This record gives sequence, structure tokens and C-alpha cells, in this order.
Amino acid sequence: MSQGTGDEERREAVRRPLVGLAAGQGRVRAACDGGRPAPDGNTFPGEVYLELAAEVLGDTTAAGVGPIAYDGLRERHLEEIQLQGKDNRKFQFTVRCAGAIAGGLEPDLLDEARWWTRDDFWR
Repeated sequence: MSQGTGDEERREAVRRPLVGLAAGQGRVRAACDGGRPAPDGNTFPGEVYLELAAEVLGDTTAAGVGPIAYDGLRERHLEEIQLQGKDNRKFQFTVRCAGAIAGGLEPDLLDEARWWTRDDFWR
């Protein structure tokens, strides 16, 4: 997926929000503090966060929790953010995309994220 990102950059992209969560930052702040806008034509670090979400989804469903209901997902887990308009569609895409990745599908992130503003994809 990513172009020109090394293992160390990928580890750092995951480490920063996890450290923020461990320090008691809110979920949204920890995630936003962990990223940086990607250069045009590159989905890093957004793709790393999607891969992490896919891993969590895979582990959760493999643990016997069963299907995760999409209805009310944001309200249950990200109650501190409110989404309007296109942001709802972006949230829907990222949740479904993480599920697709967990199932083994590699989405065309560059094509999808092209219409998002530069800072949106990693957030």
C-alpha cells in the first residue's frame, strides 16, 4: 500500500497514538497526535491505521465476539466526535475498509482518498 515508508516509520506511526492512549489522552486526540499529513500520492500513515483497525477487527471476531454492529459504532466508541455531511461517508468508508482488509481484500486507497482533503485520510 504505502510508497517509500520503512518499518521504523510504520512502527512510529502506530506507537505514537498508543502511547497517547496509555497516557490517558482521549481516543481522537491520541490518533490525531500520531499522524501527519501524507504527501500527495501516498496514503501513509492512514493506511497504517487501517491495517491496525483490521487487525483489531480480526482479533475481536476471532475471539468469538461475533459480528460487530455498524449501527451506533461511532457513538459507542468515538462519542467525543460529531460527524456531518461527507465526514459520515468517510467514517463509513474507513470502517468498511478495515473490515475488508481484515477479510483479505486490498483496497485501492489512493483512488478513494484522492477526493479527500490532504489531511483527512490519516485522521
